[in-house]
Amino acid sequence: MSKRIQVCRLTGMATGSTPFTCSSSTFAYSEQDIAKILEGVGGDDFPSSGVPPLDDCCKQLLFKQKKELNIHMHITALAQYVKSKRIPRGLRLSIQPNLCTEDPVLIQRWQEICNKCSIDLMVLTIERLQEKASSVGLEVSALKEQVIAAKGSAQADAVFSEQGELLRKHREAVSARKARKYERDALDYVHNKVYTWQEDRSIQRTMGENRGRFRRQQCWQYRSHYNGRRSPRDSSTDSMGGFSSGSEFNRSGDTAIAQPEQYSQHFYRASQQTIPAPFLDQRTQKKNPRFPIPREAYPQRNKAKR
Repeated sequence: MSKRIQVCRLTGMATGSTPFTCSSSTFAYSEQDIAKILEGVGGDDFPSSGVPPLDDCCKQLLFKQKKELNIHMHITALAQYVKSKRIPRGLRLSIQPNLCTEDPVLIQRWQEICNKCSIDLMVLTIERLQEKASSVGLEVSALKEQVIAAKGSAQADAVFSEQGELLRKHREAVSARKARKYERDALDYVHNKVYTWQEDRSIQRTMGENRGRFRRQQCWQYRSHYNGRRSPRDSSTDSMGGFSSGSEFNRSGDTAIAQPEQYSQHFYRASQQTIPAPFLDQRTQKKNPRFPIPREAYPQRNKAKR
């Protein structure tokens, strides 16, 4: 049976099936097949996109006006960057040299070439956005005429006034966001980290994580001291009854290795100790109700040596 399955796999045939080839076979749906498959698919539950329907000229007008405003604001911001010879973070080239990385002349020339490339890309973007802004402006004018023809001059003026207030708020929000980004990018040039801002941010993130870990450890030490408990990192004794953390402490397993004669003295004392407080919301283990009741140690009678 295994030989038959192996032969079928090699010849591309399965038992009880037709032969097939995968190397040169092709398949494509025709327009009739696509229409037949999509007949039973309903799109009523699909969420609508941000583009308004074509029959609502007022919503279309507001959408086109926002688009025109965003284009003009983007052109203005890019022009300000080009005039000040600065590059936003999103358009800085992240290409780094592989050879001669310690050569200051190569690093300087490399950054100058990247600066020129980024500025040319910004100018190209401004040029093409100007063409797009003119075409969107024509669409806005045509939609305004449609609104006037559909609503009348009085209702059209009310619609234009309402949309003008919405556009004013939108302009203020976009302008404030672009101003924050411009100030952020300007600080990169002041602190000389135009092409190293990502590394500095990763270092700051790492320092923040270490600082948070140190604060959690301090909180644990304070809570352990307040509750009369020992910290697992800083305590010099373990949970088995006061063994020192010297040669009898297992570094790999973080458990104390007690001597055989010490078990009898400290076993019952270990059951009386409290469970340490949870670290980072971890679940604490419940006490075992079957632990033996702690009793006082019997007095030992040692005969005096003669």
